[in-house]
Amino acid sequence: MIIMSLRQDVLDAIQASSILLVFITIFFNISYYKILSILKKEIPEGKLAKQRLINEMNYRILSFSFPVVFINASCFYLFMPLAVRIIKNSTFRFFDFDILLTGFIFIVFGLGIFLFWSLFLLYKSIRKKNSIKKAKST
Repeated sequence: MIIMSLRQDVLDAIQASSILLVFITIFFNISYYKILSILKKEIPEGKLAKQRLINEMNYRILSFSFPVVFINASCFYLFMPLAVRIIKNSTFRFFDFDILLTGFIFIVFGLGIFLFWSLFLLYKSIRKKNSIKKAKST
């Protein structure tokens, strides 16, 4: 009975958020390359060039990094309680498993990886921006 309830909860969660999951994947893909491009830029010489790079980094952080982290964190937060319930109430079977419940666990795991990677890129962006500020002041 618990498994049937979990199955219905998973179906409801996926139906309610399937478009959001697609949006997360597409937005992460778009943002990822924009964030990487700014991280790969060399620190220029001159205060004005450094200030332009800091301004561009601020724009990328506020427009791409923070929204990606926020959306990933909110979806991960929404799905995590159900994933924990599934793990608590299920038994591990290597071949005879419930595809819907196992697939949902993989979705939550993927969201966790997206969240971790988004936080890592945000951290690297902020760290680079701070290093440019330090280089600018010296």
